[in-house]
Amino acid sequence: MDTRIAGPTDPQDVDQERIAAAVREIIAAIGEDGTREGLAETPERIGRLYAELFSGLREDPL
Repeated sequence: MDTRIAGPTDPQDVDQERIAAAVREIIAAIGEDGTREGLAETPERIGRLYAELFSGLREDPL
């Protein structure tokens, strides 16, 4: 029996680049330099974080 619910379940199904672009906008909006060391890779890192965090979103817990 398939207990999966329709929708993204694999981290690759999450639009990580779109998330990264949003994080770049947030960094710019707070006046930070997104190219400085320590922040340069943050948007991609956050994109991967959300992909992993929501990877089981459509899984049936039972």
